[in-house]
Amino acid sequence: MLSWLRQQGNWLIVIDNLDDISVTAEFLPPMGSGGHTLITTRNPNSFNIPADGLEIPILKEEDALELLRIRAEMDQTSLLLHKNTAIEIVRQLGLLPLATVDFAATFIRSLESIEGFLPIYQKFRERVLARESPNKHIYPRSVSATFLISFNKVKEMKNGDQAAELLRLLVFLNPDGILLDFL
Repeated sequence: MLSWLRQQGNWLIVIDNLDDISVTAEFLPPMGSGGHTLITTRNPNSFNIPADGLEIPILKEEDALELLRIRAEMDQTSLLLHKNTAIEIVRQLGLLPLATVDFAATFIRSLESIEGFLPIYQKFRERVLARESPNKHIYPRSVSATFLISFNKVKEMKNGDQAAELLRLLVFLNPDGILLDFL
């Protein structure tokens, strides 16, 4: 791939969720070689990545509320009626935009009620907090809890046990993404 990139005048590579530079160090094109490499990571200790860093802060509370409202497909009136619940949700999710607030909004849409989210989230959050994580510094527990909620929702669906087993297998084979080739 690097030889192909050297022949191109303009390119962009996006490497998402790079938490360990040793995984890709030998595959990164040199800086200033005609293109751009965009790397995202949540690892605050990723000093060895050969790039200029730009920290993206967590959302402001009002922005997190607006993201939750839009992604949960709520109108302004619904948000006003359930504002205290919505504030509690975004606070408990740590004001993290995509990994948690967006994920929670999708789940709320499936529930068709914002009020049902917190009890479910708190139940699964306790289960997540009881586990030891090998990567404590990388991802907040709210990300794991919101994922666990959705995974258990899949298990509750018709043929959910088989779907859950398939997801486990696919995650085992490729934890960074489910490839269509696997399917």
